[in-house]
Amino acid sequence: MDVNFFVAVNGVEYPVLSIIGKVKDTGWNDRESKYIKLKMSAAKVAEVFKDGIAWDIVEYGSKAVVDTNEDGTVKYDENGDLVMVETENYRNEYDNSEYCVLGDIAIHPDGTCTVAMGKPTEAELLQTQLANAVTEEELSAAYNEGVNSL
Repeated sequence: MDVNFFVAVNGVEYPVLSIIGKVKDTGWNDRESKYIKLKMSAAKVAEVFKDGIAWDIVEYGSKAVVDTNEDGTVKYDENGDLVMVETENYRNEYDNSEYCVLGDIAIHPDGTCTVAMGKPTEAELLQTQLANAVTEEELSAAYNEGVNSL
């Protein structure tokens, strides 16, 4: 079975060397994170990966398909082994847009880079909610404007 992974950002797929996920990244405020190693310059990584981006992990692979009899049962050869007839290609895409916080970009001696993408922490989510909340003054002004327009 042959499998290759890519990350897709804005419709462009970039080959991935590895992806490591952490449920609780103790080195990054205990957030859930993914570390993506790419054969790409640090400048290109910084150009592609930004705070707030939506990105996907794309998996391409192939798998052997088992031959079946006319009645749908699996075929076996004279030795009792499954009969394989062809290879089927597949593509799976996994949404990772929840991992929208840009972390560090590490440059490795072999010319590869690793970028960290993480989920917002609970504190960050609450801070965003508070920042986007309507103030009492705004609510009062909107109410008065609505009443006065009648």
